[in-house]
Amino acid sequence: MISIINLFLYKNYIFLFLRYNILYIMPNCKNNSKKTYKGDEPSPKGLGFCASAEKEGTKMKGKDGNIWVKKNGKWIKKNSKEKYYKKILDKLYKWWALLSQGNIIVIYKDGNNKLIKSTMKTRQAQSNDIIEKWSEFGKDKEVKAIIWSAQSVDSIQFFVEFLLKKMTIEQLEEFVKIKNLSDYILENYKKYFVKNKLYSDKDYYLKK
Repeated sequence: MISIINLFLYKNYIFLFLRYNILYIMPNCKNNSKKTYKGDEPSPKGLGFCASAEKEGTKMKGKDGNIWVKKNGKWIKKNSKEKYYKKILDKLYKWWALLSQGNIIVIYKDGNNKLIKSTMKTRQAQSNDIIEKWSEFGKDKEVKAIIWSAQSVDSIQFFVEFLLKKMTIEQLEEFVKIKNLSDYILENYKKYFVKNKLYSDKDYYLKK
């Protein structure tokens, strides 16, 4: 009786084994015949391209339609937001560069804003001149904010990275379409700047 049951179980095992292997046999990768793929992977492997056969840093479109990069021997999905980094940086860099030279932007209560520069010749004289004007604007009741920046390029780079983290792809898409982006962020300064006192209580600095 036991042998009959064992024979029955064995036949069922063979049947299921053959059925699984016939229906679900995995094809070899197109770029490496020693590796296999299922075909439902979202990465390029789903299209038959195994990471093992590609050079480190290789970029390839995945089955999900996104760009993937080989990193540390595996397919890693490329951040789809990265393409907006350069677009935003390019639109804001010249504007930020003026701030990085020690200049400031004054935002008035009526919504207008003005770049404050010094006409002095030496760097030290320019710095002293700006600080003096800065202090005066800080006391001006018609001024609601004074925008400043550090000289390091990190300040604008960190700001762009902040935007990428906080915004969705749809929001970034609309953001880069804004014609005068610097004016837009100044109009909405509380959203994009943080209060950071340097010479007055009205000082604001780029978020990061």
